[in-house]
Amino acid sequence: GGDEFALLLNGDRAGFSEEIAKTVVTALSKPFLIDGHNVVSSASVGLAQWSAELTEPETLVKYADLALYSAKGAGRNRVAIFEQQMDIVAEERRNLELDLRASLAEQEMRLHYQPVVDLKTLDQIGFEALLRWEHPRRGVVMPNEFISVAEETGLIVQLGEWVIRKALEDAAQ
Repeated sequence: GGDEFALLLNGDRAGFSEEIAKTVVTALSKPFLIDGHNVVSSASVGLAQWSAELTEPETLVKYADLALYSAKGAGRNRVAIFEQQMDIVAEERRNLELDLRASLAEQEMRLHYQPVVDLKTLDQIGFEALLRWEHPRRGVVMPNEFISVAEETGLIVQLGEWVIRKALEDAAQ
């Protein structure tokens, strides 16, 4: 990518890959001058090592990417080493995304309405619409499980439009 690069280590150097990655992070995080301005950058490193089980170089790159996303998610100037759990989590997220894409077409989203009460008068002054996803296999999926996926994939716009349309339909009834 435009802001990513790969560093391939073999022989004796491969045994020191974590130390080398930390050295790269430290070097890239040091301030430097450009046209008299102090510039500070940061780096995140995803580390994956070749093993006998790997048969495709693309898998090694995928593992390094998963580790990189883990490092970025943990904050700046981090090194993350690929763990098999990262692949499992990524697969679960991909499946959630696929299910989410199908959910609107399958009409699996529901709105539940919670009254809003004026605490001084105890009058009901409106309703708050609460989004729930009723998946046939997953059961009820709460927003904290799928909203971030919707935001990352751009589905949040379509989801938001559905919520507004449905809330207006319900209010009209």
